[in-house]
Amino acid sequence: ATHTVDYAASLAEHGGGQLTDQLDGTPTQNDRDLFRFRLVNPTATDLTVDQVVLALSAVAGIADTDLADLRIHNGAINVSTGGVASIAAGSGTISFTGDFNLPAGTTVDYTVIGDVANIVKNDTLTIALGTGSVSLAAGVLGGVAPTNPTHTGDDAATLGNHTSGQVGDQFD
Repeated sequence: ATHTVDYAASLAEHGGGQLTDQLDGTPTQNDRDLFRFRLVNPTATDLTVDQVVLALSAVAGIADTDLADLRIHNGAINVSTGGVASIAAGSGTISFTGDFNLPAGTTVDYTVIGDVANIVKNDTLTIALGTGSVSLAAGVLGGVAPTNPTHTGDDAATLGNHTSGQVGDQFD
C-alpha cells in the first residue's frame, strides 16, 4: 500500500491573488505590500509557524539595507516582525524567525509589508515562497507555492506636452 504524506497545514495563493508591481518612482517607499500568501490549517489543533524565508531573485540595484521594517500582517495585526533581508550577487532572502500562531481549522491570508529605500528607475527584485520555506514547530507544510511578484522602480518624473501645446517664442 502507498501512503501519502499527511500535511499539518498547506501553503496557497492569497485569496485576493498575488500583487502586481508595487514600486513607483519615489526614492523612499514606506509600508509597501511586497508579497501575499495563504496558510490553511485543517486540523483541530493550533499550529505554530516557526520560520518563513522568502527567496529573492533577479535583484538589481537593491541592497539588503534598502529593505527595512519588514513584517508579516494577517489583515488585522502584524504576526511576525523584524524580518531580515540578506542580498548578494543578485539573489537573497527575507527571513522571519518570530513564531506566530495558525489557529485550528482556519484559512488565513498574509501580506509581507516593508519599507524600500534608495529606489531608482529599473531597481528590481522578484519574491518567492515555497512550501519548504515555511517551517512549523510540529508537522509538515504542503500545498503549492504562490505566484512570484516582481517589483521594479519607475521614473521619478515623466515629462510630457501640455494639452494646449507649447507656447511659441515670446522674446522680441
